[in-house]
Amino acid sequence: MEYIMNLDASAQVIKDLYARVGWNYAGWNKLLDADLVSQMGGNYNYDYVKELLRFIRNVISHYGEFPSEIQAIVSDGVEQYFALKFERLLMDVYTAISKNCKGNAKFRAYFLP
Repeated sequence: MEYIMNLDASAQVIKDLYARVGWNYAGWNKLLDADLVSQMGGNYNYDYVKELLRFIRNVISHYGEFPSEIQAIVSDGVEQYFALKFERLLMDVYTAISKNCKGNAKFRAYFLP
């Protein structure tokens, strides 16, 4: 996820990701528990999938710092929580990455030769 977070919007993988998902993730914050969104602050553009990925990464990174009532929201696991909210996200990101990054050393281990 860090790789995508650090890419400029003009990178081909980002263009392909947005072309694939279109606006399917616009307003993604509305699908999440409002207390969780509030806990994470408002420094996200809720219309972009790249921002959703950043949000997920930050929830994972800061989970241990959350109050118990926020941790309870994702008590079945952060990955499970987001997988249920955004069922296609994993495959959408995988498709964009596989199209553009198979030759990248950071991703080579994730693809068959």
